[in-house]
Amino acid sequence: MGEWIAKPHQAELGQEALEKVREFGLVYLAMEERTGKAITSLVACENSTAVNVPIITKKGALDGWNETLSKFDHLCSYSLINYHSINKLPIMDYDAAILDEAHKYISGFPKPSSLWKDVHKRVYGLPLIYSSATPHAQGPQLLYHQLALSKWSPWKRFKNFYEWYEHYAERDKSGRFQIVFTCGGRQAV
Repeated sequence: MGEWIAKPHQAELGQEALEKVREFGLVYLAMEERTGKAITSLVACENSTAVNVPIITKKGALDGWNETLSKFDHLCSYSLINYHSINKLPIMDYDAAILDEAHKYISGFPKPSSLWKDVHKRVYGLPLIYSSATPHAQGPQLLYHQLALSKWSPWKRFKNFYEWYEHYAERDKSGRFQIVFTCGGRQAV
């Protein structure tokens, strides 16, 4: 193992991510593929006071995470697990969590899956770092359950997806619901 080295953009984004987590309790690294989301997530954790951090990802990404973690000495203790094995991750006191490929397994709608519920048991109340190149490929409604894993979700006032959807949806001329998601003054339909 060697000394921790991040590219300048990863170090800068990791520090910005840490600041967002400290301010909002969560951050979403919606970055292009191969730009260093993993290292950026680790920079945020390594610069924080976190000691025990689970990294939850898809099975196909485990080798890449293991390779990245093996390349440097780190201050945090990382528990690496895939979403489908989440029930093997002990429910214990973690300091933060990294949810890699967050869109893939925890964004189903309108009701949360059993996998989502297992993840929720382990990460709710923790500072969360979400990571994905495609946070909501099929539409912004896929963000509801991803962010509902956080105690600090921007939609925590809604008790479920349906209530959230009623607030953020509009009917088109034929009477079908059409998502309207306002962010920074813009709408996505």
